[in-house]
Amino acid sequence: MTISQRIEDAPEASGVERKPVSSQNEWDPLEEVVLGRLDGAAAETPAIPADETRRDLDALQKLLTAEGVTVHRPDPTPHGRTFETADWKERGFSAACPRDAVLVVDDEIIEMPLGWRARYYETDGLKSLFLRYFRDGARWACAPRPELKDELYEEPGGEWLDDARPPAAVTEAEPILCAADIARKGFDLFAMCTAGTNQAGITWLERHLGTRYRVHQIQPRRPVAGQLDTLFLPLSPEEILIREDAIDPTALPSGLRDSRIRIAPEANDGQDALALNVLMLDRQRVLVEATQTNMIDALRTWGYDAIPTPLAGYAPLGGSLRRATLDIRRRTGPRA
Repeated sequence: MTISQRIEDAPEASGVERKPVSSQNEWDPLEEVVLGRLDGAAAETPAIPADETRRDLDALQKLLTAEGVTVHRPDPTPHGRTFETADWKERGFSAACPRDAVLVVDDEIIEMPLGWRARYYETDGLKSLFLRYFRDGARWACAPRPELKDELYEEPGGEWLDDARPPAAVTEAEPILCAADIARKGFDLFAMCTAGTNQAGITWLERHLGTRYRVHQIQPRRPVAGQLDTLFLPLSPEEILIREDAIDPTALPSGLRDSRIRIAPEANDGQDALALNVLMLDRQRVLVEATQTNMIDALRTWGYDAIPTPLAGYAPLGGSLRRATLDIRRRTGPRA
């Protein structure tokens, strides 16, 4: 079956508004989201309490649905199958973290050039959904698919944040970009080079988006093995949440010059990947992993309605509620 036939045969998306995809920032009221799934994950997936985490994901889906949010799940995919290119052979990973592989900017879906070979076909479980959005008028782009040859990877040296030195870091051999290393604030986007995102990837995004958007780079205090979304998050047009041990608040980009900087408290049990990886339902309500009581208390002190939401099983995957989800629609408010 050809792509054009697949588009023609794709079912109509129910209840779709004039812009089927619309998400400009991290805080507008959430209306539609993709929630990851563990089913079909490869055997190499980091050891997590799978049954408990599946229950937590199902409970999160019910919570979001009760709040009026439309929730989609990736199509079940056997990620454990082996695939190969002319240069390497690998098994798949999972569909647990849709935030990594896809970036939504306004009405455009952008598939990312991930640097992990096991995740080469990860967005396949979202193709049928994206075809529906495309048929209804959404823009849909894919970054240049990387070759992921051996010269892309190097052994990391030096001191890394939290002493979490990755097994390999990407070089500048080709554009590599993880969407979890991008944060949105209207026409301003913030990006950071990590072990899984390089300068070439950020440059590609900047050129793709054009002059309408400004892509600012954040410089961490030390090289980062994880992603930006565990270190930095715009909570509203006025406020930014950061980990001060990772990011110097006096050295933030000019696009944040007038923002109020909130310093994240120490994570409970050293689970930094869980603490700041929160999901905004709107400018007032924010979902926080339930074990992160320090973050919950801090957000409430700052005037937010922090809602404890269990998803501790995602810690080995490098995140929590934010990493498990992908914004598709947020009710548009004033641009910041």
